[in-house]
Amino acid sequence: MRSYAACDWNLDLSERTEELTQRTEELTQRTGELTQRTEELTQRTEEPTALNARLEGEITQRKVAENQLHQAQKMEALGQLNRRHRARLQQLAHSGYR
Repeated sequence: MRSYAACDWNLDLSERTEELTQRTEELTQRTGELTQRTEELTQRTEEPTALNARLEGEITQRKVAENQLHQAQKMEALGQLNRRHRARLQQLAHSGYR
């Protein structure tokens, strides 16, 4: 009977070893698939990431240009106000207002 029990034990061990080998092969295959998918996703995200960075740069440039335009408009408005004020002072001076 001892040899029969030992035979069962060896059979169980052999079956488990085979099962573990199959699982290891499946995991290796799945790991390869996941690695390939990861590489594909990395490639797919590179272009949108670069495009996003370019757009952010353009947005920053536009904001700078808008701020410069706003400052120029304010300076123009001050210049117009100053010219009107000078013209009014000259009119008052010529009319004899003191």
